[in-house]
Amino acid sequence: MFIAHTAELASGPVHYHEGGSGPPILHLHPAVGPRISPVVERLAARHTVFMPTAPGFNATPMHAGVKTMMDLADLMAAFVRQIVGGKCDVVAESFGGWVALWLAAKHPGRVWFFAGYDESLAHWIEGASDLFLMPSLYEPCGLNQMYSLRYGTIPIVRNTGGLADSVQHFDPATGAGTGIVFNDFDSGAMSWALDTAMQWYLQLALWERLVQNAMRMDFSWETQCNEYLKLFAGLLQLDAASLIKRNPPQKAAG
Repeated sequence: MFIAHTAELASGPVHYHEGGSGPPILHLHPAVGPRISPVVERLAARHTVFMPTAPGFNATPMHAGVKTMMDLADLMAAFVRQIVGGKCDVVAESFGGWVALWLAAKHPGRVWFFAGYDESLAHWIEGASDLFLMPSLYEPCGLNQMYSLRYGTIPIVRNTGGLADSVQHFDPATGAGTGIVFNDFDSGAMSWALDTAMQWYLQLALWERLVQNAMRMDFSWETQCNEYLKLFAGLLQLDAASLIKRNPPQKAAG
């Protein structure tokens, strides 16, 4: 449950909501204003979430000294010092991402924000994550779900294209499967998938089995090329084993 509060900061009052229990998270809201979405509620299951409302949003009063994004970043930093009371993680959506950017610019060494393309960093983040969400409407192939499987980062994917080909929905009863697959392209289906992931994540033995299954998947070029060789061997009536061993092709017996 989230409770509404008002913090009296130097520049003026800041309205905020607080909910959950655990390590603190500062949630920087999108341009539509703060909202207690299903994702925020899930964060609150394991964290104390602080959701300050930027002055002027949701009919809150403006602050005379807050006129730029830099000013707003300073206000959020003051909020963390006075209300959160120490270190915290930051989750930002849309407009909130720009606030996070300025927080990082004004507080180097304490806040870190990256905007750009860095493949190495992307792999570090994906490899260090517990879950990877890929809710594509259409996906002819997809590489990230394969990276996730290799890292033991459980993929949550929609049942389409290459995602459906490479991720098998996990069955707790049999212990078979490599991820979480949902069918419909809507918020209800994705919420179901996220809820399922959170339920399984709390069952340590079950989650370990799922992670091990995922990491055993092999989408290497060697494995995939061998599958193509078997297909061609069947079409050309050649001996597949000889092709795979790179021996000269021979007609299959019979």
